[in-house]
Amino acid sequence: MADIKRKSIAKLCLALGLFILAGVFRQLDRLAAPLPSAVCFLLTNLIYIGLAMAWGFSISRRILHCDDRRWLLLGCAMTVLWLFLRTVKYRFFSGDTITRHLWYLYYVPQILAPLFSLFVALQLGRREGAAFSRRWYLLFIPAALLIGGILSNDLHQMAFRSVPGAATLQADYTHGWMYYLAMTWIVGLLLATGIIVYRKCRISESRRYAWVPLCAFLSGIVLCALSFANTYTFHKMPECFCLTFAAFWESCLQVGLRGAPSTAPKTRLTLRPVNWTQRRAKRFF
Repeated sequence: MADIKRKSIAKLCLALGLFILAGVFRQLDRLAAPLPSAVCFLLTNLIYIGLAMAWGFSISRRILHCDDRRWLLLGCAMTVLWLFLRTVKYRFFSGDTITRHLWYLYYVPQILAPLFSLFVALQLGRREGAAFSRRWYLLFIPAALLIGGILSNDLHQMAFRSVPGAATLQADYTHGWMYYLAMTWIVGLLLATGIIVYRKCRISESRRYAWVPLCAFLSGIVLCALSFANTYTFHKMPECFCLTFAAFWESCLQVGLRGAPSTAPKTRLTLRPVNWTQRRAKRFF
């Protein structure tokens, strides 16, 4: 059991170290000449995308509950998509039309990732195959409307409006009501997810550690807010959001979050046991 804890801590420290290293490469990218800058940019994004994919592979291996695994993997895929879109936008395309639509595509993972995260929270504590009410799937309708509205911004400019006299939309713009509606959707779903998980954690066998996911969630929200306001610039908004998503759900796994009272069937975020020692200690993963 102690060895398992040490390995988990070592992996966590390695991931945080690589995340900080990517931030260092990002700062070097801003200061270096064109060739070293390109290398630093490539290393930065390889680290970010590699960490997100490695966590996704870990999720697919450790979580047995198919519904929990599906929604978590979809959320992880959204983080990888956002990081990938950001990478190709800044280095592989230069035309204003292409880069502008890649910018619009950022909002596909931003809108869907909080929704998938909410579905994971709703799924906690249910038996295998006993999914939450299908009425929750109606949330895909406003999500699709928001995505469609932002992707078609060139037709109506209700999400982003170019400032008079600006050379391009991305050069200088103001936000429209659709943008604020999308931000309300994102923040609202994230807060709902945090509240649901915390409440389920408080009535489970993991209630002693309920503060761990809560701290990860609140710290991530603060980090994203500071990055959004350009107060924190060591990492940018996409990687801060992805870090928050992964840190929150990984903290739930590490404390052995159970979504129902101890008398209920133990069919929560069930992890794949490798041997009897790991079977007895699975609540720590």
